[in-house]
Amino acid sequence: MNDHSSPPRSRIIAPRHALARMLGRSGTEPHRAATPLELFYDLTIVVAFSLASEEFAHALAEDHVLEGVVAFGFAMFAVIWAWMSHTRFATAYDTDDWFVRVAVLVQMVGVVVLALGIPPMFEAMSHWDIDNGLMVLGYVIMRVPLIALWARAATQDAQHRSTAARIAIGIAAAQVGWVALLLVDPPTPIWFALAGVLFVFELGHPIVAQRLRGALPWHPHHLAERYGLLAIIAFGEVVLGTTFAVGAVIDEQGLSTEALGLAFAGVALTFGMWWTYFSFPTAELLAAFPRRTTTWAYLHLVTYASIAAVGAGLHVVAYAIEDHVELAPVAVLATVAVPLAVVLAMAFVLYRVLLGPEGFDPLHLLLRSISAIVIVGALVMAWAGVPPVLCLLVLMLTPWVSIVTYEVFGHRHVQESLDRAVAGD
Repeated sequence: MNDHSSPPRSRIIAPRHALARMLGRSGTEPHRAATPLELFYDLTIVVAFSLASEEFAHALAEDHVLEGVVAFGFAMFAVIWAWMSHTRFATAYDTDDWFVRVAVLVQMVGVVVLALGIPPMFEAMSHWDIDNGLMVLGYVIMRVPLIALWARAATQDAQHRSTAARIAIGIAAAQVGWVALLLVDPPTPIWFALAGVLFVFELGHPIVAQRLRGALPWHPHHLAERYGLLAIIAFGEVVLGTTFAVGAVIDEQGLSTEALGLAFAGVALTFGMWWTYFSFPTAELLAAFPRRTTTWAYLHLVTYASIAAVGAGLHVVAYAIEDHVELAPVAVLATVAVPLAVVLAMAFVLYRVLLGPEGFDPLHLLLRSISAIVIVGALVMAWAGVPPVLCLLVLMLTPWVSIVTYEVFGHRHVQESLDRAVAGD
């Protein structure tokens, strides 16, 4: 028999998701992190990213490059912007009550519907036609719950009522525009012009609302984590593209040094992009320079799309190995090299935006130049007929130029830049 009495257990509270007032969450709330619901929501984004990347790879392989780029950009904008809008709301007002949960459920249904509309949109775009009915339906389904959430915040948060109301009205107006554009079905050139206007309106009205009526609350660590998590999802598309490419080699010749080299090149390339993206303290910089947050966030529209495009490019490499492409070898490698160059450029731009004038210096210019030389060298190798795997192994080195430099001595230089930026703000 044990004579030692057990310490009293603290009471365990059963969770209940009753409605809570939306008063705006503090930007200094300790231990603020992504919720399980936010992570669950992100899983639907995986499906949309995957379908968009797969269709983009098909378009590139068939030499419908411009059509594919336009269709891919349209699909990625719809998915990423809807995700960004929800994340902006959640960092300000997420109460995790039943109303919020149901609203997110409806948004997830919208993502699935939108994703189902991506293949017919790509098919039509290959002939410069427009078939985006399913995509528009899914996008509107995603956005309507957000209108309700912003309207609820406007009724309950007196301090930010005007800003929240204007954002709700702006989202609603944009959805009316997309539905009207779908119903009118104008000629393709006019459609592109009107869609461009709607894109600008979607991006601009939240900025205008906050500048006119006051900024909304937000949490720097929460935003940095959420954006980083979606970057990881995009990196997953590169791993998937690598898997397709390696599978194509194994199907052709079995397990070989070429297959192993391709696997190493793809994974190491993905790892290098991941390392580069997470190489500076985003959350701390957002907290130190809050006025730069909007620019930083909007730049992720290009960042996420370019990361996913690298995965599509590796998928094109798989098609090339199977002899299912209409592209020259150098063009096949360019489907990986071009978006990779954009990813690395965007990583530098994000750093530059957050750090301000201290983010640009001769060292970074030198590193960008060396990276460009490596990319051009890999393309020249492909043009000269060097096997694709060797070209990819060279291309893989591109992000590691900056990584090795940073870890060996560049971190001290970056720390000095951070200190000067904080001291000079």
